[in-house]
Amino acid sequence: MSIDVLIGGVATQIDRAVFTALLEESVASIYVRYQRALTAGRIEFSDLKFLAQKGE
Repeated sequence: MSIDVLIGGVATQIDRAVFTALLEESVASIYVRYQRALTAGRIEFSDLKFLAQKGE
């Protein structure tokens, strides 16, 4: 499975396992944007960037 990362309306796929490995064990995993991405199978790049910054 994969997660579509939307950049300007264009989808780029990343492996779901990579997505969860990067964010699951961080505080970013409590954000709705993370849970929504897992449910929908897609995330806006700006939301991914937000989660990455929170996960630092």
